[in-house]
Amino acid sequence: DFLPQLVASPLRLMADEEPRVRFYACEALYNILKVVGAKVLAHLKDILEGVCKLHADVDHDVRKGASVLDGEIREIATQHPWKLSPESFVAFVAERAKNRNPHVRQLVSAWIKLLVDMQEVDIVQCLPQYMEGLFSMLGDQSKDVRHNANECLDKLLVALGRKAVEARMQ
Repeated sequence: DFLPQLVASPLRLMADEEPRVRFYACEALYNILKVVGAKVLAHLKDILEGVCKLHADVDHDVRKGASVLDGEIREIATQHPWKLSPESFVAFVAERAKNRNPHVRQLVSAWIKLLVDMQEVDIVQCLPQYMEGLFSMLGDQSKDVRHNANECLDKLLVALGRKAVEARMQ
């Protein structure tokens, strides 16, 4: 299994000082994802760390490449939700939700919304761990960040209501 080495190389290059190298690292990892599919979910935390850093990049093309890469990761996650572990993901979300960069906060809120919509992944059970970050996003200067945080909280409220109904029915 060469997947750890395949993933590690572009992840390392995402920290390069040259914007073109960071962009091509995104492209390389995107191509790896297209070939290996759901197997990459075992490396999701490391990949999201790299994508998160590139979402905060000063170079527009690098941020755009990170966004395309993120879209592919979400697509794979949506197709294989049973392979996601909420516990391993929540630490990433909780830490990154406190980041002040609006691009990073957008990434975090998008992932929370995606995971809340997945019935197979119970991210609601871990809500106390990332709730503070969501509340801090409500006070962000960026209207988009505030809007997305509010959408996350709305989705979480619906999911909590659904869980309460399910618990009463048992």
